[in-house]
Amino acid sequence: MPLGTHIRVLDSYIDGIGSGRVSLLSAITFASEEGIAELNSGALHRYLAEGVWFPTALLPQSGVAWSPIDEHSALATLTDRGTSVSLKFYFNELGEATGIYSAGRFGQFDGRYKKVPWQGHFRDYRDQAGMRVPGYGEVGWYADGVLQLVWKGDIKNARYQFKSEVADSY
Repeated sequence: MPLGTHIRVLDSYIDGIGSGRVSLLSAITFASEEGIAELNSGALHRYLAEGVWFPTALLPQSGVAWSPIDEHSALATLTDRGTSVSLKFYFNELGEATGIYSAGRFGQFDGRYKKVPWQGHFRDYRDQAGMRVPGYGEVGWYADGVLQLVWKGDIKNARYQFKSEVADSY
């Protein structure tokens, strides 16, 4: 892109609806979709993976069902409003999630949705608001057996706001 030009990508998952929008200079939208079943599934996959940055979202009381695979991995399944997705999580000796994998996450390729292997890696864990969260993450799709990264980032700062619960005083 020419210097000073930027593309804004907005992905969301709200109330069971996935949406995505791509715009030039945050003003000219040249791609936008919402509510397509495959997009909903892909967005829910992304939400599940991003749970490493808000670990309480990965707890069973948040709807995630865990099934152990081996000593260092487990399958996490999340169902929301009729859409169900699963990710294989990999863990190190400290119990930190070091990666995620799906043999088939929906993505849009060449103008149509299809399931493609998807993987992410996490590292540089630190204490943040009483939780251990990664300071670095990356994700990508597999093309011809090779992981092609589409996002990577160092988390410089995070703020958490927890919903307070009022205890019964009776």
